[in-house]
Amino acid sequence: MEGRQLLAFLEDVLRVNGYDERFGWGSEDKELGVRLENAGVRGYSIRYTAPVFHLWHERPYVDAQVIARNRALLAETRRTHST
Repeated sequence: MEGRQLLAFLEDVLRVNGYDERFGWGSEDKELGVRLENAGVRGYSIRYTAPVFHLWHERPYVDAQVIARNRALLAETRRTHST
């Protein structure tokens, strides 16, 4: 499986102001998870214990420049410990 799945309580997501819309596609869920951790929300992994299904689809929207920009945004969140 590619990537990770994210589930959070609405109260916690609102506390960190939800998804960062600068991302569009790619790494937006990772960045939200980092901000939740920075806000003190403890994560738990349920990998291999809960069924997860992902429907395969083409990814014509994948763009190397977008990926590089999103990785830089994620690194900024980690570096600044922003919530």
